[in-house]
Amino acid sequence: TTYNELYDGTTWRLTNGDKRKIGLMTTARAGALMTNAGRAADGDKLDPTCNCCQKGHDTTRHVLLE
Repeated sequence: TTYNELYDGTTWRLTNGDKRKIGLMTTARAGALMTNAGRAADGDKLDPTCNCCQKGHDTTRHVLLE
């Protein structure tokens, strides 16, 4: 079984979690997770603030770890 180490040092493997979590992690690792910060950096006129918490920038790291 292959384990991957996350940013905070915890380990994660593809079979952890439900389908939604697996899909989110797979999309993020493929570099295809669409975030407001990513769209704003591409030139879209979007607020990069997270829609869920309204505290941080909606980046891949924020979505996965915060």
